[in-house]
Amino acid sequence: MPQREHLGLILVLLVSCSVAVGGAPQQAPAPAGGGVQASGPAFHVVRSISGTKGSVQGSRFIMEDPRTIFYLPQDKQVIVYFEWEGPLGPHKFEGYWKNPDGKISAISDFSFEAKDKRFGGYWTLSLSETMQTGLWTLEARVDGEITGTHAFQILSREKPAEAAPAPRELSSAEIYKLAGSATLSIDRLDNHGQRFGRGSGFFLGENVAATAFQNIDGASALRITLADGRRAESNTVLAWNRRQDWALLEVAVPGAPHLIRAGKDSGAVGDRVFLLDLSSEGVKTLTETEVIGVQEYPGSGTRLAISQTPSSGSIGGPLLDVYGRVLGVLGGSLLPGSSTLQGVRFIYSVNMKLLNISTKVMGVPIDLVSMTTPGQATLAELAASGQFTFPLTQNQEVISGELCKHMDRKTPNLHCADQSNEFPRSQKEMYALITWAPKSKRKAQAFYEVFDLENHKLVQGQPVKLDLQPNSMRTVDSAISVANLALGVYRVDVLLDGEPAWRTFFRITE
Repeated sequence: MPQREHLGLILVLLVSCSVAVGGAPQQAPAPAGGGVQASGPAFHVVRSISGTKGSVQGSRFIMEDPRTIFYLPQDKQVIVYFEWEGPLGPHKFEGYWKNPDGKISAISDFSFEAKDKRFGGYWTLSLSETMQTGLWTLEARVDGEITGTHAFQILSREKPAEAAPAPRELSSAEIYKLAGSATLSIDRLDNHGQRFGRGSGFFLGENVAATAFQNIDGASALRITLADGRRAESNTVLAWNRRQDWALLEVAVPGAPHLIRAGKDSGAVGDRVFLLDLSSEGVKTLTETEVIGVQEYPGSGTRLAISQTPSSGSIGGPLLDVYGRVLGVLGGSLLPGSSTLQGVRFIYSVNMKLLNISTKVMGVPIDLVSMTTPGQATLAELAASGQFTFPLTQNQEVISGELCKHMDRKTPNLHCADQSNEFPRSQKEMYALITWAPKSKRKAQAFYEVFDLENHKLVQGQPVKLDLQPNSMRTVDSAISVANLALGVYRVDVLLDGEPAWRTFFRITE
């Protein structure tokens, strides 16, 4: 009879069943399964993996030498680990070991009550020199339902020297230490030296740091803090892509720990991934999540959707696989320039669902991040070439702003009759209504500008003279022509004496 051993809990369930099969495999009777068979598949296999050495580390099972080929007489056992998602409650788990003839050589079974939707277990098959060689399988069943099979090969020969072990899965503590040592904090400073945004980055090579483009967008200077507390500056961008939302910075800190890239096309749906969530107090927390989607966005490239939403301070940080390699850069904004609205005093009322724009933090695949194009530039050169969305340095003069289809001029107080961020092209005109509330007396000029997502200026309004008085609100509207705009999403800025004071985004429809 096969041996059965209960080792403990991991995730919700982690058990081990060990069996030994001799040279003459025998058919083992199948025990009756517990539970009730569902009308459809009730259990989903998250992953399966095999090797000869594994251990429980905290809340995870780590396979130290993942592989599917085993050699006699060197290898003494095969461990197969399964992880599932399924319903809560009592279940019966069975592992059917099938030899190369397709016959059941042994069955391992155990019962457990799942208290979380994700649970896992592993089985161990002892190897001997007299075992049958060829392709074996472990068929996993839960409550009588086949929930996955894992195939592996047993060969009777010396393990070849070129059969190098696959990368080892790291523990959570190892990933936290690795990522934490290579991650840095990036503050964006405006032309007055004031911070208007904070994000993350990470070293990807000697003196090279990767981050999200939104973490440098509009900056006159970057203030960088390393994991060990050292400060550095960067004014040189080695490569970038505004729409894909990534940038490579020159950060001259020789010998700083750096991360390595994962392979091309890494990050499949269902893969477990990790990120460093950075709180406003600067506390780093390792978060385990998973890839739940891979989506191609026209003009913006590929994005990896993840199940967790990290804080804004984590944007630009690394998305890591179970081996501690970089899968992507956190961020993936589909609305370039929207990050400049962080921390402004007026209410940002754009309905992103109306614009059909996702605001979730996603991962930009690391294989998109390349040193090949478009070439090195300073922050000032990026600003001069129209790559940047300038920060709202005059937003303290604005108390509110909105776009609308029509203005109500019948009442003493001017207001929007139909506030919206979506306008049909047939309308030809929309209106921006800004309420100014200056802190001091000033005579100024205000005008609007309209940009596409490539940051090309398409429309500019005529300047309007303002005589602003402290502690006195003034509401001013501007008619904006949209008749010549193609279908799509645009940005409108309202400037005061040439510096941005308010902005929002809108969509032109049929």
